[in-house]
Amino acid sequence: MKNILFSLMLIGSFINANEMIKVDIEHDKKSRHYLKYLPLNYDSSEPINLVIALHGYGGTASGFEYEITGNMNELADKYNFIAIYPQATYFHDYKTYGEKTFISAFNDFTGSKTTTLSGGEICDKDAFIYPKFPNCENQGRCAWQPCTNDVDYLRSIISEIKDTYIIKNVYMMGNSNGGMTVTAFACQYPQYIHAFISVNGMQANNSGCSPIAPVNSIFYASFNDTGVPPVNIRSSDGYFYEPLESVISRWTKSFNCVSSQSKEYSINENYVEELYLNCDQNKSVISILNMNAEHMWPETGFNENTRSSNYIAFGYCAMEIQSDLDYIQCDTDNNNNGTEFLLSKLLEFN
Repeated sequence: MKNILFSLMLIGSFINANEMIKVDIEHDKKSRHYLKYLPLNYDSSEPINLVIALHGYGGTASGFEYEITGNMNELADKYNFIAIYPQATYFHDYKTYGEKTFISAFNDFTGSKTTTLSGGEICDKDAFIYPKFPNCENQGRCAWQPCTNDVDYLRSIISEIKDTYIIKNVYMMGNSNGGMTVTAFACQYPQYIHAFISVNGMQANNSGCSPIAPVNSIFYASFNDTGVPPVNIRSSDGYFYEPLESVISRWTKSFNCVSSQSKEYSINENYVEELYLNCDQNKSVISILNMNAEHMWPETGFNENTRSSNYIAFGYCAMEIQSDLDYIQCDTDNNNNGTEFLLSKLLEFN
């Protein structure tokens, strides 16, 4: 009987170790939180990689893990890394859409103000005006992000994780607004990360940051994206974003990259990839353009029947672990093919 009880205790400990947990953290005198997942084969005596993944505007940490990435924790098990999902600042708006609406965003320092670095505005005269975050004052009409310092928020998360675990390399990835924010982090604190990938996360036009030191960088964009367009500067809601070509040009010149390679390939969707090599400090810059998708995580909008890609509103929800957000429950079971594709690119920088 004692042996049975002991075995059950071991099984229970194993299961608990493999659950995603919510971690509260105080930053700038405000209560924030992130979700943390330890892989099945985690060994506290061995160094392990850390992947920090950021959701987009209107999203949640749990919605990103479950719906956008198709359960990225399964890939944390497969590739043996700690997964961290920070939650952006959020509030409920009652005016803009005529009903109670969950609003969330990170601050990449370009969307939290109306004017660009060159003095113009980040949006057009007929742009849709998004709800203003309660913690902001006198932002101007185009601003749609909070006034929090999310770059320092992310740095504090990294420091907290490193104080607890033996971390080998730190990687970052972000979707849309999350992609803009990991770009901002890479510009300001490149020494903290080994590599990052921004997914459909072009920053405001004439406001994009430049890194203070070389860092392995991947910029992923979707050719048919009208929400954060990588080719046409003006988005469908009237905001201006820096073209992918301009971003790559600025970063590769900043890193003194001297050679490049180009290739085309397909999974379900079709991709054009540019790899820039021999950059300062032996870093690389990669540009990946999905030729089929709209403002979507790769491969998630692909329809097997029509063999085409269409926009699907994934990730605007929360799981039970974030029930306090008072948001609709996630219920869409997505595949993680696109997530594995991105992670394979990111973790190649080892």
